Amino acid sequence: IGQLSEAFNSMILEIRASTGVLEEKVAERTTQLAAINEIAATVSSTLDIEEVMARTVNLIRDRLGFYHVSIFLLDEEGAMAVLREATGEAGRQLKERGHRLGVGSQSIIGYVTANRKPRIALDVGTDIVHFKNPLLPNTRSEMGLPLIVGDSLLGALDVQSTESKAFDADDVTVLQSMANQIAIVINNARLFKETQDRLAEISLLRRHYLTEAWETYTRS
Repeated sequence: IGQLSEAFNSMILEIRASTGVLEEKVAERTTQLAAINEIAATVSSTLDIEEVMARTVNLIRDRLGFYHVSIFLLDEEGAMAVLREATGEAGRQLKERGHRLGVGSQSIIGYVTANRKPRIALDVGTDIVHFKNPLLPNTRSEMGLPLIVGDSLLGALDVQSTESKAFDADDVTVLQSMANQIAIVINNARLFKETQDRLAEISLLRRHYLTEAWETYTRS
């Protein structure tokens, strides 16, 4: 009876410990989802593509507590992933340098853009794909997520942490959902800018033709 009682008490302690861990996970995921909803709502409030990307990377860093966040978009040829926005001083310097990574290159972004699927480096020191950036010396783990709308790959979202093993499968699922929303917002902002540019071109051509027609009329 004593042994049975001891085993029973031990089992209760294990259940309590497991319940505590589960509650922490649920609380963490709830906080994460609330932050993601806030991010999606905020970045959807503008159609300026540069503002969309700037808000996105800073909100993800601040709300989810990452070390560094960046957005890469493919160039016109689809061969290079070009850094378009990133957080902090390191991000500013990288943008000034015109930082870019080849699709399929030895980097998280290269892998993600080539394979169109997420990639995690739980320990960047041992990951063969990770590209070591001297401007980001404190990175210990990294996750890249593709930005896809329909069948079109726009680029990739990159998040980095100062903790090793900072990401798991659940993080991939949740953050990929966020990346999908961000991709839609970026695509809408891009289409809006293209439409505005076209309208400006049409307006310019219209003024040009009217001017030519008026000059022809006055000469005649």
